[in-house]
Amino acid sequence: MILLNEIGDDEIRVIGSGASGKGPSTPWWKRWWIWLLAAICVIVVVVVLALTIGGSKDTPANPEETGEEDVETIDDSVNEFKLTNATDDGVAAVEVSTVTIEGHALKLFVPHNAVPELHVGHLDTNDLSIVFAVQAADVRKDNGGIVGAFVLKGEPLAWGLSKRGYCAIINGTMHIGVASNSPLFERATETGGYFFRQFALVNNGVMEDNSAQSKSAIRRALCQMADGVVIVESVEKLSLNDFSNLLVVMGAKNAIYLVGGEAFALVSDTSGRRYCLGYMWHRRMVNVNYLIFRRA
Repeated sequence: MILLNEIGDDEIRVIGSGASGKGPSTPWWKRWWIWLLAAICVIVVVVVLALTIGGSKDTPANPEETGEEDVETIDDSVNEFKLTNATDDGVAAVEVSTVTIEGHALKLFVPHNAVPELHVGHLDTNDLSIVFAVQAADVRKDNGGIVGAFVLKGEPLAWGLSKRGYCAIINGTMHIGVASNSPLFERATETGGYFFRQFALVNNGVMEDNSAQSKSAIRRALCQMADGVVIVESVEKLSLNDFSNLLVVMGAKNAIYLVGGEAFALVSDTSGRRYCLGYMWHRRMVNVNYLIFRRA
């Protein structure tokens, strides 16, 4: 019996021939299309790297990679006009006038050439350096503490956020605004400044709603007008919303409440007359506080 696949002693059979049986296949490194494909891949990689590196020069770093966050400043008044009431004559005094808005009389007090600050405790009315003084933040009836966040010469005395209006005094200049959170509180603590909170009345020319405070009373406000700071007092009893509306009509850009009613105030006007308004709190009310404009 003859086996077809058996190899004879005098035969040579080539193993590994190509599929066509015509000889061995070409090695991969000698195939031109492989090198063409490799060249195309290299070109694509170079182009991608060039675009990535070139674009990174104009693209800000990812906040998560740098450890920094894009924080939206809630209070946009930080860079706004720093209020001042300077005049050419340099005389420190209060300009007092009365205006009528929509049939309601309002008293205006404009302190000129005086530096604002806050004071806590009994006020020395014999201190002739005080040009104007008016009660600022409210005091709690139950424990006598100050209502709302309060900073005195860089020292925080209260941290409450119940009222959105604020006044900050940084390096002798005043900021009036409305914000639930303001970086000016921290800046006041860092710079030895002052800060207090009150009801918001006007926010960027728009009246703030205080319908819950519907009781009528003599009202006072600290206002940012076009030319500086004005303290406004109503002649008659008004609700807080009615008072706020009059401030908007008068042209206030920002305004916050001050302790009203028969609260104490000290005035040294441009005629040289010095007098008091309202009634001073008892000396035992250690946290009664005042916004003071002091002669430089």
